[in-house]
Amino acid sequence: KTFADEVAIYDIKIQAIQLQIQATQAQIDVHNTQITDINGQIVKNEATLTIQKESLKEMLRVIYENSNISALEMIASSDSFSDFVDRSEYLQTMQLKTTETIENIKTLKKRLEDNKNNIEKKKQEIASLQQEQLNQKSGLDNERYSRQLLLDQANQQGNSIQNIIANKETEKRAVQNILNN
Repeated sequence: KTFADEVAIYDIKIQAIQLQIQATQAQIDVHNTQITDINGQIVKNEATLTIQKESLKEMLRVIYENSNISALEMIASSDSFSDFVDRSEYLQTMQLKTTETIENIKTLKKRLEDNKNNIEKKKQEIASLQQEQLNQKSGLDNERYSRQLLLDQANQQGNSIQNIIANKETEKRAVQNILNN
């Protein structure tokens, strides 16, 4: 191999490692964006969860207050049969909505747990990618160092050759001076 070939090989290795570092950084950036998106989902889900819990408290309060009323008392306190039916349907609807709200709360809690686990997973992936990137940068530094050593050796050899040429020129002039005299 010629000196130029060896330098070209180091240049190619350096470019390849730089591309790997950029690709790894792109993966890190994608994971960070995903974490930001998941955090946004968590904030929305927590807000929805708070609303659902407040709604559930209110529904349970209404059901509790009305659960002590017997059917006979409900009929007696109703202004009409249709008022009685409306109250009855209202209580049934409240019970159904309560069950539905409890299911929604369970679903939201599960979603929050999944999102938090997903964030932890993404953070671990980022840590792994950052370690990989450190290794790549170390490899890049090694290749750059080796390339520089090669260039330094070439410069030293070039300087030695120039010194030899200069010495030969000096000897040649000395011989010419002798011959001319």
